[in-house]
Amino acid sequence: MGISSSKKSGISGASARKFVFSLILLVLLTGCDKFDLTSVLNGKDGLPLTISPLSLVVPANEQITFTASGGIPPYTYSIVSGEGVIDSSSGAFVASMTPGVTLVRVTDDNATSQDAEIEVTAFVGSLVISPSTTTLNTGATANPVFSGTWPSTPGTYCGLRNFYL
Repeated sequence: MGISSSKKSGISGASARKFVFSLILLVLLTGCDKFDLTSVLNGKDGLPLTISPLSLVVPANEQITFTASGGIPPYTYSIVSGEGVIDSSSGAFVASMTPGVTLVRVTDDNATSQDAEIEVTAFVGSLVISPSTTTLNTGATANPVFSGTWPSTPGTYCGLRNFYL
């Protein structure tokens, strides 16, 4: 008896029944538990990847830190669109000085990701400059140095070198 070309290859009949029986016996003897795909995709706790805060409005140059939970660590943070700076491992974010919307993404070790939207508003407040006045004689050359602070982020700002009257 030969095998015709129209017959499918593989096991059939008694061989197939023996294979299925052996497979069932193997599963029963090894004590396989129910397979939970959620734990594979969402980590040992079975929780989906989340980023916090999910949505936020911040003033220009504000610093916030994003946190992730669920999924499979480690997490990587990135900017998808918009402006600002983010530390890829800690989630520390500094908003740009330009108003607009920034999309921040966290990605887990399973390449699952979630995005957060940050609206950056215009800088609100005033720059305090000292000294507030400087008196110079006509024709005099001066090198005044001004310093100031932003309301939320201290800093020193210098300017006006070789100022002539």
